[in-house]
Amino acid sequence: MAQDLTIRLLGRPKVTQDSQLGFQRIVRKYVVQGPRASKAGIEDANNPLFLPVGTADEEFTDHYLVNQAVEPTSSMDKANLTRDFVEIRDTYNSESSSESGDLKRITRKYIVLRAQHARGYDVTSWVNHPFNSGGRSNDAWDYLPSAIKNTEPTSVSYTDTGSVNVSIFNASSSGPSSLGTPSVSIASTSTTLSTALQAAASTDSLSIKWVRATVQVDSSNPGVDVWSVSWVAPVTDHWAVGNGKNGSSSQKLPAMMKFDHNGIRTFKFGTSGTGGPTIMYSYVSYVVGVDPGTTLTSYFGTGTVNPSVSMDFQLIGLDGNHRSASFRQSVANTFLIQDTSQYLKFPQAYFIDASAREHPSVKVGFKEPHKIVFSFQKDMDAAGDSNPNLPHYQGSPIMQAGGNLSFSHTFIMNSSSGSSLIGSSIKPIFSHGSERIWKIVLTYVG
Repeated sequence: MAQDLTIRLLGRPKVTQDSQLGFQRIVRKYVVQGPRASKAGIEDANNPLFLPVGTADEEFTDHYLVNQAVEPTSSMDKANLTRDFVEIRDTYNSESSSESGDLKRITRKYIVLRAQHARGYDVTSWVNHPFNSGGRSNDAWDYLPSAIKNTEPTSVSYTDTGSVNVSIFNASSSGPSSLGTPSVSIASTSTTLSTALQAAASTDSLSIKWVRATVQVDSSNPGVDVWSVSWVAPVTDHWAVGNGKNGSSSQKLPAMMKFDHNGIRTFKFGTSGTGGPTIMYSYVSYVVGVDPGTTLTSYFGTGTVNPSVSMDFQLIGLDGNHRSASFRQSVANTFLIQDTSQYLKFPQAYFIDASAREHPSVKVGFKEPHKIVFSFQKDMDAAGDSNPNLPHYQGSPIMQAGGNLSFSHTFIMNSSSGSSLIGSSIKPIFSHGSERIWKIVLTYVG
């Protein structure tokens, strides 16, 4: 290439550490012929005075042109030219991390060339950049520079010694010692919570990972864009005291309900002497994906942490009207306390305090998952067996019982199957596009 005699380098470059961009900066000064400093000379198609952003310095080849300026001298025959070259890395130049509530966050800062360049933007991103007319309807995620794309976090680290693979639902197998083994009912079969969740993770390939969160780009600097990008990921799965609502005062503890031959009774959670539970813990876990997986959805659906009881049944007195009772109502934030027997039984005579199980009794209803079906008619009990005896409800004989008492969650007294699930919730707590972080809350009592 022929030497350009219209421009001459003046001395050695100035080398400094740039305090704003955080990189090394080189400033070179030149003297140029006067016509080269004109608009025509600056924009000359064959030999422009202003070089493209990203042009490498001839000596410091890892420093790239970001700015250039022409200054006049006392003569029309010459002008001074200054070119600024900056060391642009292919990664971030600062990073911060934080963790609070359900999420942990990484924020990184990048300096990139405002050009289609290996240290700037690839072809697609550069087309979408606001610098070009085609990028006016795009958000910043549509034109991420190559450095950000190549350094997005992948594995989520939960230690302070580097990224370590942590099994999803890891804490489900080690619940609080006072709670008892947490279990779930899958297809009417009881299994441990840990086994059920690990099966769901394997079946649906569930995982946790970083999700894009916030992005900010500053194009006010000549030749470079300053990017600040953050990603979020869920914290580790864990056990929390209460219903897993992070201490929200708006979330009341559920009530406890009993139904027997004495009628309906409700108690505050933890009331002693009821045979009901006295402690409550919630298992809180997370998955990342478009959805939480079909297996988890089938296990826990779109349930709520608040349980409920619904009644639609009637008990008919011996004379058809006297002492008949009809129950048609729903009770929110309440779970049912039951015993381990297969049937609901009323005594053949009236006992105020004693349980019907301790005296001759009649089966008035049979138990199914999430409901009690009343099925008693005079001379035939709920098991379909002939029985001439009449059950007593609140001291009066009844000749018929029909309907359902249904419930979302229950606590089985004196059960050997561990603690009882009384509430569940699966909902998204963060999203980017179609990617979501799903929070799973399973509330147990014991």
